[in-house]
Amino acid sequence: MGDMDQTCSYLHTLAFDKQVWLGLIDDLGARLFLDLPPEQRLRDLTTTELVNLAKRTVHGPQTWSHLSPSRSVSRQYVLQPTIHIGADVLHWRNEAKLLPGGRYVLFKNHNSLECWNIVEERLIWIHRSHQEHAVVCDFAVEMINNGQAAVIIICQRIYADYPNHEKWVLYYLLVESLF
Repeated sequence: MGDMDQTCSYLHTLAFDKQVWLGLIDDLGARLFLDLPPEQRLRDLTTTELVNLAKRTVHGPQTWSHLSPSRSVSRQYVLQPTIHIGADVLHWRNEAKLLPGGRYVLFKNHNSLECWNIVEERLIWIHRSHQEHAVVCDFAVEMINNGQAAVIIICQRIYADYPNHEKWVLYYLLVESLF
């Protein structure tokens, strides 16, 4: 039984080694499974905090549990895009999507698509069609290069000057740097 006790003890020590958890969490972050604030340094967390971060990734935040006494907002960022107003603009068609990694949000703002840095609360870039009467209908995004770049597909509807005539345009964008 002595060898088995040593093996169990060794595996227990290894399972709670901070470097093991740093490697695991860093890998999850590189794959954009974690939504961490940019100022969060993994090395500053304890092993228990790293384990809890991994659990949160699998199970969701504790506030999602029906047993949780608290449903508080842990962090809030306020973005202030300029919302286009006009007779032909339907505000409820605007849409925001948080990008994997939790650092950026894409905002469909009538005839444009905007990328915002959440933490800095600032507009990073904006895509507008060169066509008159173009409206962003939908978009899809895939993060690449460990969240430092993105491939974005934008679908726009362009209304012609005469009734019952429209065309659709797909844009393929490679945003090489989100900074």
